[in-house]
Amino acid sequence: MASASSLRVANSRPQTGVPTIERCHPPSNGQKINMADLPIRLLLVDDDELDVMALRRALQRVDFEYELHVASDGVEALEMLQDRERIPWPFLVFLDVNMPRMSGFEMLVEMRTNPTLSRVPTFVLTTSEADADRHFAFDQRVAGYISKSRTGHGYEKLVDFIQTYWEMVDFPPPLGLPPATING
Repeated sequence: MASASSLRVANSRPQTGVPTIERCHPPSNGQKINMADLPIRLLLVDDDELDVMALRRALQRVDFEYELHVASDGVEALEMLQDRERIPWPFLVFLDVNMPRMSGFEMLVEMRTNPTLSRVPTFVLTTSEADADRHFAFDQRVAGYISKSRTGHGYEKLVDFIQTYWEMVDFPPPLGLPPATING
């Protein structure tokens, strides 16, 4: 079973202009944030240690900064998400469906009914290819439904997708924080 952990890796990116955690919060003055200048922040919610290790290995081979936070179930992940200093905005959530204590779908319902978490871009990352699971996930406004069988050998396709999404997609401003224009 995976335990809660965080990993911040800075690799071969030049040190000039690399943001600190403090700079990762959206500025309250409406200043535009270029997502490509921020480390990619991910919360992986998955109780399968092999999947966690596979994503960690894939991320270690990339040439961009990232932070990987891991929770083994929905309860643990929600506790992490409630602490804005622990995982600063913006970030992406990748959520497995079948987990102990609180399933991914139960967590998703909690996120969508919580005003501070309702806008978090969340992807379901699962082995389930059941239509009912897909429909439920999209009814909960997920950003995408990803079958683990399509992530590529060692999650390479998933990591490429994460980098592209981070750099190209405008993130919604979080509720409860001052408005800022995110992305550039």
